[in-house]
Amino acid sequence: MFRVILCFICISFAYAVKWKDCGGNRSLVHFHTLSINPEKVRFGDKVTASTGLTVDRNIIGETLSNLQIWRIFRIFGYDVTLKIGCYYGYGSCLRKLSEVVHDNKVMCGWYETAMNGTCKNFTGNIMAGNFSTENVQTTFPDVKGITAILLGVRTLSRQMGMVTE
Repeated sequence: MFRVILCFICISFAYAVKWKDCGGNRSLVHFHTLSINPEKVRFGDKVTASTGLTVDRNIIGETLSNLQIWRIFRIFGYDVTLKIGCYYGYGSCLRKLSEVVHDNKVMCGWYETAMNGTCKNFTGNIMAGNFSTENVQTTFPDVKGITAILLGVRTLSRQMGMVTE
């Protein structure tokens, strides 16, 4: 019950998407730019995203992707962070990189645009380099039932930090 109450509190204090790359030296992937339109991302909405990132060294074979997205909001002048869980392949997910690209519409669109490949043929290999995409369009999955109530259909995430390993 506490988690349900906490979830509703978090949703009510959410704001527009802001981001930072929190990966540090251990991360293979570092985001330089990320823009999402509309700023208020809702389940079932069409979203346009542009990204700029660097892959520090070659990624060969099956690699785990550890993306963490945090909701950050202020209560009484203090920053409070809450990790957004993994729902339908979106949010803070620890998965095989190939599964992320195959199953996640946002990542699939990014891969096809940045790497000029098709998602179904992705084997997990990414060569080191700088990559960017402009105006990749996709639709966030629609969530129904109790999951929609718990997550709040109003907003997926408004402010986040990202870690990729």
